[in-house]
Amino acid sequence: MHTRRHATFLWLGLLLGGALGGCALPTGLPGLGQASSGTAAVPCSAQVDFVCDVQPIVARHCAGCHAQDGIAPFALETYEEVSLVRARLAEVVEEGIMPPWPPSEERDCPPMQGARRLSPQDINTLVTWARGDAAFGTPGSAPALVAQDAPEQLNLGTPDRTFTVGSDYQPNASLADDYRCFVVDPALTSDTYLHAYEILPGNLQMVHHVLLYMALPRDVEELGRWEAADPQAGFECFGSPAPNIPLTLGGWVPGQRVHPFRPGDGAWMPAGSRLVVQLHYNMSRGPALDETRVDLHFVDGPVRREIGTLPFPITSFSIPAGAQSHTASETLGDIPAIFWSDDLALALEGVAPHMHLLGTSIGVTMEQPGMPDACLVDVPRWDFHWQGFYLFNTPSPLVFPPGSTFRLTCSWDNSPENQPVVDGTPLAPRRVTWGEGTRDEMCLAYLVLSGNPGWVQTLITFFEL
Repeated sequence: MHTRRHATFLWLGLLLGGALGGCALPTGLPGLGQASSGTAAVPCSAQVDFVCDVQPIVARHCAGCHAQDGIAPFALETYEEVSLVRARLAEVVEEGIMPPWPPSEERDCPPMQGARRLSPQDINTLVTWARGDAAFGTPGSAPALVAQDAPEQLNLGTPDRTFTVGSDYQPNASLADDYRCFVVDPALTSDTYLHAYEILPGNLQMVHHVLLYMALPRDVEELGRWEAADPQAGFECFGSPAPNIPLTLGGWVPGQRVHPFRPGDGAWMPAGSRLVVQLHYNMSRGPALDETRVDLHFVDGPVRREIGTLPFPITSFSIPAGAQSHTASETLGDIPAIFWSDDLALALEGVAPHMHLLGTSIGVTMEQPGMPDACLVDVPRWDFHWQGFYLFNTPSPLVFPPGSTFRLTCSWDNSPENQPVVDGTPLAPRRVTWGEGTRDEMCLAYLVLSGNPGWVQTLITFFEL
């Protein structure tokens, strides 16, 4: 393992824009004609009923997971299915637990693309119906979904690359969650920019999320060693696919639509690189076979803006065994002047916080000279299975003035009541530090940047990565 390069990547390495494990990704970018998923339902009757008022909300916000053969434990597609859980439905929408959307709206943080929060009107509709007489309504009385409520229809054309993974692997029935990585050669003979991707899981009951990583040509040999060391197809992986290969391109979670960047924008994929596809199989319904398809669409012509991310980790924390609450907070430190170079023209597009299973909260702020600190994201109730890669829903990227820095704050619960369960028995608490393993922890935020074409390679050269 190249220890020096690994450490440098953690602190100043460049990860190509995309998504993280369990990501709930944004559904579009400004200028693509897509409205917020929080659009309120159109009232269509004096009495709140299922057909006219409730079903359109549930179809728009819940059915991506709660469908027959979906990843959720039950479907919410019929009156009978929704009515059966209406008491709990009212509770979780009032508490903001469902639909899952971890970023808080309590602080003055930038609005996020693809926010899945229900509007106050939608929440009131669901609660009124669930706690009232749960009327069915008149069949056929529901209004047609208006344009802003319909899923976007993107004409991306024929994919530039299509491949499938997973068909030759039998998921491990002894695991609650099986994380498996598969290596794919996209056969790139010249540098390319990824504009959009579409991921089509083959088994929606089992596939919890899919991630796309990229290995630079110089790391292909190391990746091959990881693959060769596992007797089955692909290799077991949790977190990044391998310690020296943390380059992220994108991902999928249930209910996600096609995820394009802004017109003409794309993430760098050099000639000779490899793709690593990580499949998170949830085994609650038992093992089954899967064949997941991935379509890649490249930028047609010269790239306009290059998308990339800067990882900002805290690696020095030590969480005592049994500690119910432990917090670490640090600033990024001195940022080299090259980050404010006119040649790079960097600006903030979003942020992606990341921890493991003991995390309870995480937040990122920007500290600006002579100005109040600015919130970038605040996740007060961390859930590993619903982390996200959040793009700002702002008219333009956020400028960070010269001399700015960023503060990352993470909290964990390492109490006996919050330990992983193995064979029905909770494990004993132990001291936890930074690491790639399931029982290790992380405190990490990815700052999503856009800049002039070539800025990623410029910084790789600058930092001798």
